[in-house]
Amino acid sequence: MDHTQQQVVIPLKQQVVIPLKLTGKKIYLEIKLSITIAIEHIGIKMPSIFDFQLGDGKDVRFWYDWWAGDECLANQFPDLVVLDRKKSTSVAERIGLATGGLCWKKKPYSVDEIEQLNSLLRIIDNKHLNNSPDKLISRLNTEGKFHVSDFRQRIDVLITQSMHNNKIWMHLVPPKISCFIWRVCIGRIPTSIELSKRGINISNPSCRQCLDGVDDTDHNFVACPFARGVLSRIWNWCHISD
Repeated sequence: MDHTQQQVVIPLKQQVVIPLKLTGKKIYLEIKLSITIAIEHIGIKMPSIFDFQLGDGKDVRFWYDWWAGDECLANQFPDLVVLDRKKSTSVAERIGLATGGLCWKKKPYSVDEIEQLNSLLRIIDNKHLNNSPDKLISRLNTEGKFHVSDFRQRIDVLITQSMHNNKIWMHLVPPKISCFIWRVCIGRIPTSIELSKRGINISNPSCRQCLDGVDDTDHNFVACPFARGVLSRIWNWCHISD
């Protein structure tokens, strides 16, 4: 079976690769968050790739999945999500219940909170559940099916706009090399500068090879004398004039 042709229109439970009971919910959420941050770093947001089709609402998070528009309810109603005691609840636990089945730390009181609550209840009133499983629909094509090639094309377009080079994903290049080049292009190589941005304490951010420049992506692959020497030898080996 060609795995690139699999449909995303399948029950969400069948798509969970990491069993929550075995690995812990926190690990799953961390992986999901890392993937989301990585693709958003290059300008792709998850709601532009997938759309939720509500079934029984048991596998869709009420506040944090985008089942009611292109933004999750937590972003649409930030004052209300703070007041909710059960932020991780599913849509099934809220739809069809009085006042959305919300469990408040304190009842909405301010003008903004009341206005957001009324808007939220209007959304809930217009949504109806059924006995079928929840599904994800691909937005990358008119079929509603997910193809890796469609997603790769979306990434290529965004990357090559800044690089003016559409050869990153050539099939002749080993996948690990393509992925490495891609990470270089989007600044995801764990240099001292990148690690410090993530809150890791780096005592000496200098380049370990030349001990002169700063250990960042541009220096490591372009400016460092050691890197220039390696590139020069590669050009000579390939009979390319640098």
